[in-house]
Amino acid sequence: MAPVELIPTEIRELYEIHEWRHAANILAVDFPEEFKDLCDALLSFRLTEDQIKAPGGSESEIPKTFSNIL
Repeated sequence: MAPVELIPTEIRELYEIHEWRHAANILAVDFPEEFKDLCDALLSFRLTEDQIKAPGGSESEIPKTFSNIL
């Protein structure tokens, strides 16, 4: 199986995937629980237009939202 194919289809449909140095394979095989956690977080996260347009100050809502999911 190609490394990018290890990433669930639902995630590949939501995001543009760039795989580097077999990272997906390393995560999926050597760290399966962490890989699942990361996949679950990516499936839960939604980036909205309002989040993009909002002023960030020291930190925008985007990383705060993602941190809360993790």
